[in-house]
Amino acid sequence: MDQARETGIAEDKIQAHAEHKTWEKRTEIQEGAALALGEIKSALRALDDGKPDEALAALKRAIGDLGILMAREPDLGLVPVDVDVIVQDAYTDMEAIEKDRLEAMKLLVNGEVQKARELVAKMASEIVINVSNMPLASYYEAIKTVVPKIAEGKIPEAKTALQAILNALVQTSHVIALPVERAATFLDRAKALAEKTERSNEKNLEIASLLDKARKQLRMAEALGYGKKTDYASYYQNLEEIKKKIAVGSGEKSFFDSLRQSLADLKRSLFD
Repeated sequence: MDQARETGIAEDKIQAHAEHKTWEKRTEIQEGAALALGEIKSALRALDDGKPDEALAALKRAIGDLGILMAREPDLGLVPVDVDVIVQDAYTDMEAIEKDRLEAMKLLVNGEVQKARELVAKMASEIVINVSNMPLASYYEAIKTVVPKIAEGKIPEAKTALQAILNALVQTSHVIALPVERAATFLDRAKALAEKTERSNEKNLEIASLLDKARKQLRMAEALGYGKKTDYASYYQNLEEIKKKIAVGSGEKSFFDSLRQSLADLKRSLFD
């Protein structure tokens, strides 16, 4: 299989994984809470437009939506209300990563912290699934305190209170580190080929190519700080052992399984 097709298969699998994880998070959204959040935003816009009656109506609907939700599920705490996905994937090789790392370190040594901060913020290769969560009980009580402010004509206070309510959403994130994910995908493909009882020399070369790709991705993950440097020494050692076993045609399965499990543990420790 040519390299472009191998890479394409890996990217398709990662995209499918990201879409599935996003779908999982979206299914957790509580419709009543999401509707209430929309009403709070509508109320704030109405106050900005000088329409306090519309703001009051929107807040009453929000209180009703949250009240029903709390009555139906009184033990709810943080309730997911929105999901968005951010993809950051600028790096394709180690040289670019090392160049930016050295530049960031140089900036820090020279005291240019903000410039370094801006550069470091870009040093990622990941898909981030952000979830906005509503602290249900406190939201419900806070909204009720805004209604009398509007009724009494205290519009600036009401707007400040509504903005504070919106700012009180709790953000949680699920991160898919792309180099780690790609390494795992290349390993899965290599393992599938290695499990065939009879392999041609061409297939062994294909397996070796996939292992090299996995190693490259792990080096990028290490350089970008996905885990500690010490986490990766055993990965590289396992990869070398697998290549030796592939060359003699036996005994590589345990190394594949060990390495794949280690990567799964790394992903969980980093992000879940």
